[in-house]
Amino acid sequence: MTPRMYFALVMRGIGVWKLTYALEAFTTAWNVYEKLDTTPYMRPGVFVAHGLVSFLIGFVLLFGATAISALVVPASVDNRGASADNRGASASPNV
Repeated sequence: MTPRMYFALVMRGIGVWKLTYALEAFTTAWNVYEKLDTTPYMRPGVFVAHGLVSFLIGFVLLFGATAISALVVPASVDNRGASADNRGASASPNV
């Protein structure tokens, strides 16, 4: 695997984590709304806002990981590992 692929894999993992947190925030908002849970100075809207932001971030990271990693990780990093592997395969006896 190339560094770009590893970076995309980590971004997808963070995306799943953010989606899980969004589900937790929505559940907490419902519990506060139904008065099943009490939190001081917190209203359900706060948890809904956190859940929406986390959902959007998680969705973008999960489904846009390949495009984002292509922008962040330069192509020269991917080619550096491939050229190091090809050095030993030279047919020239002087190398």
